[in-house]
Amino acid sequence: KAAKKYKLDRLENSEHLVKLSRENVAKIEFILTIDSNYNGDDKPKKNKKGEEVFDGSSTYWLEKMKEVVIEKKPVKKAEYKKIVERVVTSLDRENSTHLETDGVGCAELTRRICEMKQSDLVMDLYSGGYELYERLAEKTHPNKSDKIGRKNLSFASKFCHYACYAFFTDEKRDNYSIADSVIKRMIPIYMNYFGMEEPSKKALDDYQVFQKCVNKLIAKSNNEISRNGFDHLIWYCYKGQNWKPAYAEYKHRKSR
Repeated sequence: KAAKKYKLDRLENSEHLVKLSRENVAKIEFILTIDSNYNGDDKPKKNKKGEEVFDGSSTYWLEKMKEVVIEKKPVKKAEYKKIVERVVTSLDRENSTHLETDGVGCAELTRRICEMKQSDLVMDLYSGGYELYERLAEKTHPNKSDKIGRKNLSFASKFCHYACYAFFTDEKRDNYSIADSVIKRMIPIYMNYFGMEEPSKKALDDYQVFQKCVNKLIAKSNNEISRNGFDHLIWYCYKGQNWKPAYAEYKHRKSR
């Protein structure tokens, strides 16, 4: 009974849609700080034999990348490439974006980042541009005939998002929403609730359309929440099978 007072608030006349509010976001942010899936160790680790058993978190490697691209620490090209590669592989591992399905994803995306002039990369992220995103989202080119190239749209958004959080300290940290299947599934449901035109699944594959939908929902909520807060709230509440009751409610609402 005592736990009920900590429940997330729901939208009016909805049993399953959580309210887009600062209070709900704050509750989820606290949960994330004590969830062992999201607050593990950052630094690379070796066993007693000197063998690497953990190659480091994205947080650790993005800080290393920040030292180079923001703080201008001089490093050789090979060292910078290694840092970028570790950022890519750790983000891929932590977010299950399956870059290696085509056999070349991590290497090819690492190369694309390294080919971009560091000052241009920083300026693009700081301005909320889409040059880096488009580079990362472009279809890959596998070496083997039995592999198919992939457009890594979700990874591209996550790289831009987490890079901004690592590199900047002002509101520019919040330039990019995370575009994944959970958020994409819930956007039309929320837009329907607010009486807004629902985007198609295909339309949401366009990242700029996706971002505009997120912005509209945040504005419609009349609450000052960040894109990051929106992402965390919706993702944590509706991952796994949690989206199904909300979807059933949405279908019932549409049929009336």
